[in-house]
Amino acid sequence: MDDQTEAEQIFELVAVYYADRGLPIPKQDLADCKALLKAERERNYMPENMVWMNDYVPKPQKPEFGTPEFWAYMRKQKKERLAKEAAAKASK
Repeated sequence: MDDQTEAEQIFELVAVYYADRGLPIPKQDLADCKALLKAERERNYMPENMVWMNDYVPKPQKPEFGTPEFWAYMRKQKKERLAKEAAAKASK
């Protein structure tokens, strides 16, 4: 976040908030962030710099606890975690 403007930092926080919940950014929030970025660029005569936005992909939302989908989701998470741990051990 060091090389980002205040408006870019706000936009990133909004993007991270919704990505962590597995949700798309609501249209109104997206419009507000874009308006803030535009106003900041016009005020400071700065070019647009939103390359970091390409990195944010919403995480799948966790199913409700106790449902069959929840347990399938947790098994998948465990399998992925164990695979990462094994890969980390193998690379040492």
